[in-house]
Amino acid sequence: MKKQYVYRGLAASMAMLFSFSCVAGSIAEGYKSTIDTQLGTHSESFVSESSADEPLYDKFVPSEEVLNADGTGNSHALIQKAINLNEEQAAEGAVLLKNNQEEGQGLPLKSGSNVTLLGIRSEVPLIGSSFGVKSFGGMITLRQALSENKTDFAHTIATGLNRTRPTDPAVLGPTTGDWNGDEFEFEGAGLNINPTMPEIYTKLNEKYGHANNEAATHDYDPGEPSMDELASVNASFRDSFSKYSDAAIVVISRPSAESTDYLPGSVAPNLGADEPLALTTNEKDEIALAKEASDNVIVLINTAQAIEIGDLKNDPEIDSILWIGYPGCYGFLGIADIISGKVSPSGALPDIFPTYNMSSPAMQNMGDFQYTNADQITRGGGQFGAKVGTYIIEAEGLYTGYRYYETRYYDAVNGKGNATSPVGAYACRSLFSR
Repeated sequence: MKKQYVYRGLAASMAMLFSFSCVAGSIAEGYKSTIDTQLGTHSESFVSESSADEPLYDKFVPSEEVLNADGTGNSHALIQKAINLNEEQAAEGAVLLKNNQEEGQGLPLKSGSNVTLLGIRSEVPLIGSSFGVKSFGGMITLRQALSENKTDFAHTIATGLNRTRPTDPAVLGPTTGDWNGDEFEFEGAGLNINPTMPEIYTKLNEKYGHANNEAATHDYDPGEPSMDELASVNASFRDSFSKYSDAAIVVISRPSAESTDYLPGSVAPNLGADEPLALTTNEKDEIALAKEASDNVIVLINTAQAIEIGDLKNDPEIDSILWIGYPGCYGFLGIADIISGKVSPSGALPDIFPTYNMSSPAMQNMGDFQYTNADQITRGGGQFGAKVGTYIIEAEGLYTGYRYYETRYYDAVNGKGNATSPVGAYACRSLFSR
C-alpha cells in the first residue's frame, strides 16, 4: 500500500516537472535571443559549406552604367535606367484596339499637333493600384509626356488614398516626401496641349479627390465631371477647342486592387450605368465633347479592367482606341512614343473584353454572400479588416475567361459541342480577344 502512494506521488511529481519543462521551454524559445545575449551562448548557428568553386550565393554587383568610377552607386544613373525601363515596358505592353487612318485620322499624331485632353483622368491618370502594386515617388504625367521634355518631380509626385489604420477614412496625399533630387530630360511627343481643360480638371479634383493610385469599391463612382461642372469653372471652355482641334484624346479609367472586387450592380446610383465596368452618362458626354473638339477622336483605356467599350469600337466617329493599363510612374513616356509614332504598338491584351461583362457565367456567381451564421465566427478579419464568413460558389467550373467565350460562342454558331442553340451567343461574344 505504501509503495502505491510512493508511485502515485512520483508520477504526480514527474507530471508537474514535465508540464513545467514544457512551459519553461516555450518561454526560453521565445526569448532565446535575449538569453543568448545575457549568457553569451548560441542557441543555433548556420554552418555554410560555401566554397569559391561552389558558392552558396553570388554577391550582387550592379551594372557599370549605374556606378561611379570609384564603384559607388550613382543614383542619377539608376533613376534614369528605371525611367528608360518603364518607358519600354509601357510602349511594349500597350494595345492598339482600333485605329482608323482614313483621311489622316487616328494614330500616330504628328509632332506639333494641337491637341485637347478630355476626361478628369487625363489630368489625374491611374498609374497603379492602391494595394499591392502602388506606384511611389515622382512621376511623369500624360500631359508632360505629350508636350514637355523635362521632368518636374518636385511638383509631380504620385498621389494615393492613404490610411493610417485600416478602419480610418482614406486621405488624398503624396506617396512619398518632398523631392529634392535631380530632374531628368526626356523626348516627349512634341504636341501642343490645350491649357484650358487641365486647369478645369485640376480645380474640379479638389472636389473629387482622385489619386494616381486607387482601389475598386463596391459602390464605385468614376467621378467624371458633368458638362455643367466643367462650365462652372470656365463657362467658355469650348472656345478653346478651335485652336487645339488636330485631335481630342479622352481618358477612361477604372481602378483596381488586390483586396477588392467589382461585384454585379456595385455602382453608385444615378450614374446612367447598371454595372461598374459600363460607361457612365458623364463619360459618354466627355466622348461626345471630344467629337465637338476634333474630327480625330482618340480614347485611352487607362485600367486593368475589361471596360465595356463595344459602343466605342462600333462608333465611326471614334478613330482610335489604345489600351494602356496602369503605366507606372514613367510609363506615359512609352504611351507618348506610340501616340507620336516613334514606337509601333505590338502588345496583347492580358484579358478578354466582352461586349457585356454580365454575360459571363462567372459574373452570375459573383457577389457579397455571407453565411447565415457568420456572426458566430470568432476568427478576426486580419490587419485589413476583411469580412469573415464570406463565400462564393464557382459553378462555372472550367469555363471561365477565354474558355467560356471560345467554346460557348464558337460551338453555338457552328452547331458543335454542348451548345444546343445560339441563344445568348451574341451577348457572350468577346469584343477584343487576348
